[in-house]
Amino acid sequence: TLSMVFALTAILAVRLLADSTNDILALAFYARHNTRLPMFASLAWMGLTFVLSRVLVEPLGIYGLAWASSLASLALSAGLFACVQRLNGLELRELAMTVGRALIAAGAMVLAVRLLATMGLPTTLFVVASIAVGTAIYAAVSVALGGSEILGLLRHMSAKSGV
Repeated sequence: TLSMVFALTAILAVRLLADSTNDILALAFYARHNTRLPMFASLAWMGLTFVLSRVLVEPLGIYGLAWASSLASLALSAGLFACVQRLNGLELRELAMTVGRALIAAGAMVLAVRLLATMGLPTTLFVVASIAVGTAIYAAVSVALGGSEILGLLRHMSAKSGV
């Protein structure tokens, strides 16, 4: 059903965020030619995913499987973050500001898409409108809050295309 797909998508969005974070954090080790720590961390992630799946699938069904992989990815993020912080530290204030802007912009995007969902649009139109409106709202809120990431990405894309 649609509600099941929506719930699974929401749970797996946590994993998407964690996996993106893991990819970025692993770069700190690759830059130092340390491929072992990210590899062992990934092996630990697989083991934790297996254990959590065994524990959570029984009571939660398919949702337990989604939660197992999401929670294991969050644990991997926390472990890699701790290792990077111990290795050379991070600009935590800057990181908190970026994450805060992203969360506020994502919240505004969700509200806009939820509003679109109440309009009774045909499914295809709803999907297309949600992507367009959600992207525009996220970008506008992020830039309004002082984020430079989106403008930097646009400048980079226009420089690459020669515009």
